Amino acid sequence: MLGILRDQKGDTIIEVLISIAIASLVLVSSYVLTTRNVDTIQATQEHSEALQLAQGQIEFLRNGTPPGGATTGCYVVSTGVWTTGDTSNACNVDASGTHTGVQPVFKVDVTPPSVTPPLPAPQTADPPGVYDVLVTWPGLGTAAATTYNVNLYYYQS
Repeated sequence: MLGILRDQKGDTIIEVLISIAIASLVLVSSYVLTTRNVDTIQATQEHSEALQLAQGQIEFLRNGTPPGGATTGCYVVSTGVWTTGDTSNACNVDASGTHTGVQPVFKVDVTPPSVTPPLPAPQTADPPGVYDVLVTWPGLGTAAATTYNVNLYYYQS
């Protein structure tokens, strides 16, 4: 009887467990890598959309000085009309520049030269004639406290 058991071919439980562990490690690693790549692609897309919105605001500035003097606001893309950011949510837009509640919502602020915006260190003041175009948004799939931004400056002589 012992001779019959020794001649049997097959995998032991240890071999099966080791192969399952290796397969699990490969699958988990692939999942983590794919998830990280998707997050990076999403963040890059959001940044690109914010940059396009900021460049669009600069194009409006090139075509003329915004009315309203020293008021922070933005141009409404659909109409090309200046609105103040303090009194309306019109400066909260989607990637196409349309006012909407669809995520991600980009907040566009164009600060005229006479208004001192919160500046990043070590900068203490904008040079005269410089508009500050700031686009902020909460990243998708991130904690609510995480806010991203794109900041462009436009010098108008």
